[in-house]
Amino acid sequence: MFKKLLAWLGGTATTKDLSPFEALGRQGTGSVILDVREQHEWASGHVKGAIHIPLGRLGTQVGRLARDAEIIAVCTSGGRSSRAVSILRDAGFEHAVNMRGGMTSWERAGLPVSK
Repeated sequence: MFKKLLAWLGGTATTKDLSPFEALGRQGTGSVILDVREQHEWASGHVKGAIHIPLGRLGTQVGRLARDAEIIAVCTSGGRSSRAVSILRDAGFEHAVNMRGGMTSWERAGLPVSK
């Protein structure tokens, strides 16, 4: 119970974190980047090839994702994506991971952003 609560609050007790560079490296290997930010945040710039499902809709749209793929969740700073990983794992997505630092870290690292 404590681990789920911590993860929901943005902790990483039940999530594995990847750096933006690790996420980029895995993108071409069958891993899926899932952006859980709101539409206006997505429109301001996102990882090329990412799937966009806002966190509030994730529970009803998990069917868009392959359960056997590694799902790399991303938001602005890592809090919402950590909650998304908890939701995904509860729904049977064993390979869901969080991108540490979110799009803020991605952009600071100078990685490409699509609009």
